[in-house]
Amino acid sequence: MTVSENSLSGGNKYMVRYSSILLAVLFLFSGCTAAKTVRNKVGKSLAFSGSHLKKKVLLLPFENHTFLKNDSVRSNAQKQFLESLREECGDCVLIGHADPDFPESFAETPMHMSESPDNMALIRMASEAGVNAVIRGSIRNAESHEKEKGILIFKDRHYFAAARMDFSVFDSATGAKLLDESIRREQETDGAAFDAIKAGQTVSFNEINTLLENIAAEGGGKAGAAIRKQVWQAYVSAVEGNRLRLSSGRESGIRKGDFFEVFDRGEIIRGKNDQPFYIPGKKLGEMTAEEVSAGKTEGMFSGDGTVKAGDFVRLK
Repeated sequence: MTVSENSLSGGNKYMVRYSSILLAVLFLFSGCTAAKTVRNKVGKSLAFSGSHLKKKVLLLPFENHTFLKNDSVRSNAQKQFLESLREECGDCVLIGHADPDFPESFAETPMHMSESPDNMALIRMASEAGVNAVIRGSIRNAESHEKEKGILIFKDRHYFAAARMDFSVFDSATGAKLLDESIRREQETDGAAFDAIKAGQTVSFNEINTLLENIAAEGGGKAGAAIRKQVWQAYVSAVEGNRLRLSSGRESGIRKGDFFEVFDRGEIIRGKNDQPFYIPGKKLGEMTAEEVSAGKTEGMFSGDGTVKAGDFVRLK
């Protein structure tokens, strides 16, 4: 999207003008890298069309597949992830499993027989709940290993603790992954911790917990960055004649008078590993928000297309 000075407030006009001068100076003296860094920071601070709208993001309970079954391992990692996600995506409405607004339908993640998430069922539930993105995180591994360092007679044995987490962010409109990341980290430890982790003993909690918190913080930042790039949209939950109801409302920042374009959800195609996802369809018409309340927006549709539940809208 190109932002013209005429569409900005007075403060943003000056920001655009002076940042342009700064970019030119940086380009001359520091090259493209420095200029790109400043451009990204300025872009994040500028207002954009529809900036009053907020994306609803659902964070599923983290899974723990390690020998450390103490729930604090999972909860500490999830807390760190949320803090990092909130810092990167501060204008998002974040809903965790402990929040009162967490939809009951997500009590259990729909899965395929292959133990991978059923993304079609996931996004159907998400659109019904007015959610823009769904995040799944899992603690996949906690282990220890040893390495020899040095040369010849100066070789020494070093011990390491290691952990891995996987993160996925599903786009509620298409079922595609906005993020599919596996992060592994290790740190040097002592022989006692090495033996404890190797034996699957919980006395190794501190070493693994530190690794997991660092991984979760990195994962939260990457998830937030991916969601920020996502286009805001809301979903049609009901059609009554020419009147449409959306599954998002006041909590998503929708205001009376907001003008939306209505699109067909599209057709399903198959991607990698035969994974299905939607290719968004054509524009069906337009809608103006007339009644806005918590979790619901209603308005009249105008256009030649036929709208059905599951189709989506974007701010015009």
